[in-house]
Amino acid sequence: MSSAAIQAGTRLQPSGDSGSATPSVDTPGPRDLAQSGSRPYQRIELSLGRVMLDEEVADLTGTVLCAPAPSPHPRRRAIRILHMGWSRDTRLCPIKTVENLRFWDLWTDCVPQLNPDSAAIISDYCLMYTVLDDSAELFLHGSDPTIAESALDDIVDVFAGRSPTGKSADQFPRYEPLMLAVADLRDRILDRPSPPGMYEQFVDGIDRYRRGVLQQLYLAHHGIRVSRETQLYNRFLNVAFDPTLSLVCLLNGIGVAKAMAAHPMMERLNLAICRIGGMINDIISFPKETHEDCHLGQYHNFIAANFYENKDDALVSKPLQRAIDDAFAFHNHEFQDVVAIGDAVAAEDPELRRYVDIGLAMHRSWMSWCLSSDRYASAVRPVASGVRAERPVRIVWPDKSSASSS
Repeated sequence: MSSAAIQAGTRLQPSGDSGSATPSVDTPGPRDLAQSGSRPYQRIELSLGRVMLDEEVADLTGTVLCAPAPSPHPRRRAIRILHMGWSRDTRLCPIKTVENLRFWDLWTDCVPQLNPDSAAIISDYCLMYTVLDDSAELFLHGSDPTIAESALDDIVDVFAGRSPTGKSADQFPRYEPLMLAVADLRDRILDRPSPPGMYEQFVDGIDRYRRGVLQQLYLAHHGIRVSRETQLYNRFLNVAFDPTLSLVCLLNGIGVAKAMAAHPMMERLNLAICRIGGMINDIISFPKETHEDCHLGQYHNFIAANFYENKDDALVSKPLQRAIDDAFAFHNHEFQDVVAIGDAVAAEDPELRRYVDIGLAMHRSWMSWCLSSDRYASAVRPVASGVRAERPVRIVWPDKSSASSS
């Protein structure tokens, strides 16, 4: 592959018998979000069955504060057709996996006014990110993290319009399809009108994701189990909610780059938006990430990190249940911060109101997708008689013969 060519060119019910997630409208409580006066909110009761970690069993159940679910994109079918075509062209993963992931439902519902060509960029970006993330996670298990480091550096370089080094081209899974996909995404994004500074903000977010993944890989490589504080910091980086929010705003014509750099509260607001996305991911993905054949949780799941700290505290009688309860509580606290700070900055700038609304809609869309997509839903199963959840769905890389036939 030529480096020059790269440089140029709502369902809330989990599947099966895993529990229920029935929305009910309510006011969020002590900080009285109802008085914000601009947005309705809901309490969602998530009941995702029983889970096990280190032989301790607990209920993965709690209340989540969120915005109402956005309606599906009116051109959803056209977005699906475009996304499936792009997936076949890039050969990032088997086409059956693309169908099961259903990325045409993720975050496109937050931008109903976008035409299908622009909205499909979001779906294509989600697939690229998922393949990249799964490829990088393969290096959690004793492989040389410098291979992933080189590939992640190349991803950032291609998005920034620079040539990739290609140092890990023969060792990093799906390297060439990933680089070509990134180059295509970059060109399509730049072909569209963009508010000043928003593409640069998006690339900065991709670079922060790179740093978060590398921190995770090197901690695992050295056998270091993260603290909950480290996990809270790192989840802001490696959940990739930050660059995705910038991308959705960019495509939607929302220009907040100047405000992000200048307003004293925007850094905290952005952190809180990313944290609620990361925490809902940690809650729903917990069965997958603590699966006996996965072992990702001890390196990048807040519930697991909190559990291991609680386990060493003689005053905590049920450390796993306490860790789960803490995750729901932390999520809701951060959600309340998004609302409170969001209302304050939105009063000063209508663009910031659009930014907050998009962020909250993306959070709800993310939760709905996580609960219904094969990415996590097949791993959300009750634990009975000491048997762990069934094997979660992961991307299986096709060999050359099967790739050509897909």
